[in-house]
Amino acid sequence: INQSDFMEVQVTGRNTSSSYIALKYKVKWFDENDLEIPTILSHWTKTPAYAKSEFGFKAVAPRVTAKDYRIFIRKGGN
Repeated sequence: INQSDFMEVQVTGRNTSSSYIALKYKVKWFDENDLEIPTILSHWTKTPAYAKSEFGFKAVAPRVTAKDYRIFIRKGGN
């Protein structure tokens, strides 16, 4: 929870391969009733994973009512 009472999440991963991997991620936010909070921010976002390096991203909930989240990561070219 940040200073404005919004939930924040920070993800750090590691690409252990010797090749660059183009990744995409999205975060879905949920309220206290486990209902998804609709937001235009829940879309696939590109992030690079360079060979033998860490990668990461941060996301902030769209509302202070967010109590949980789910993170999705996939390989994604274009």
